[in-house]
Amino acid sequence: MADNTEEENLDSSTNNQSDNYYDEINPNSDIKAINLNKETKNMEVHHHAHHGHEKKTWKSYFWEFFMLFLAVFCGFLAEYQLEHKIETDREAIYIKNLLEDLNDDLNSYANYNAKVAINKRAIDSLFLLFKMPNRKEHFSDIYFFARKITIQSAILIPNIRTYEQMKNSGHLRLLHKKNTATAVSKYYLDIQGILDQNIVIRDKLNLYQVEMGNLFDAEILWQIFITRQLPSNNNLKLLSEDPISINRYLSGAQYFIATQFRQNDRVNEAAKKSRELIELIKTEYKLD
Repeated sequence: MADNTEEENLDSSTNNQSDNYYDEINPNSDIKAINLNKETKNMEVHHHAHHGHEKKTWKSYFWEFFMLFLAVFCGFLAEYQLEHKIETDREAIYIKNLLEDLNDDLNSYANYNAKVAINKRAIDSLFLLFKMPNRKEHFSDIYFFARKITIQSAILIPNIRTYEQMKNSGHLRLLHKKNTATAVSKYYLDIQGILDQNIVIRDKLNLYQVEMGNLFDAEILWQIFITRQLPSNNNLKLLSEDPISINRYLSGAQYFIATQFRQNDRVNEAAKKSRELIELIKTEYKLD
């Protein structure tokens, strides 16, 4: 009996030591279990916090599209307003320059009329003097009037600077006033008639100068050009007293001045249209 008791005590002692030994080896087992449970809960909470992964509804897509469209549309409006302002400012500059060109044309037309009037009086005087029986006494006047005709024969060139600039750059479209745009185009189309007549005037002037060279002393003509004064009548003479040569010269002078008369008619019509166009522009664009 004693032996059994000792064995039981021994087994009990062995079991107690085994349990104690296990507890000593794993002193943090309970702590680890608690931490594991906390981490599991945290993972569950973290997983449920990802709302961005939820499926989007059609309303979300609609609002994203609407905001993008609104941003693009606002940018387009801003760019359109800027471009509109730039074109409005550019139109104002063109209108200002057009008015300056038209006023320049009016001055040119007036000066041209004055020159044609002077040439007409010179031609009338030449015909009268050449028919005088004592024309040799008037060679000083004949030389002066003959040379004066070519001095007063300036070719008329209207100021088309601004119109050509607008046409070549495609900016005629900037004239948003329809009546003004139509009148501007018509005015400068009519100007072409003046430019074409300049060619005819040059041709007749060349013929006149040829006949003039056959009849007058070039040295005397040059002195008149330099001094703009009557030459001395001492020893003045024509290179030819041939009636046919004189007639050819006067005919050349007549045809030449006739081309200027024709130009003068165009100039008077252009001056009228220029004044009308100036008034139209001032009215439509409310300018003083």
